[in-house]
Amino acid sequence: MLVNRVAAAGRRLMTEPDHYRDMTARGRANAARFSWERAVQRTLAVYRQAAGG
Repeated sequence: MLVNRVAAAGRRLMTEPDHYRDMTARGRANAARFSWERAVQRTLAVYRQAAGG
């Protein structure tokens, strides 16, 4: 069941400091791939295409 898997993952993060640090670093690296500027540019491109331009 999904809720059990989520709870187990949370427990692991709270009880294994090395795992917590690893997952934190991975999350920050993943988040660095995104920016508001890029999101705006992609959104505008979709709007322009939808408008026929």
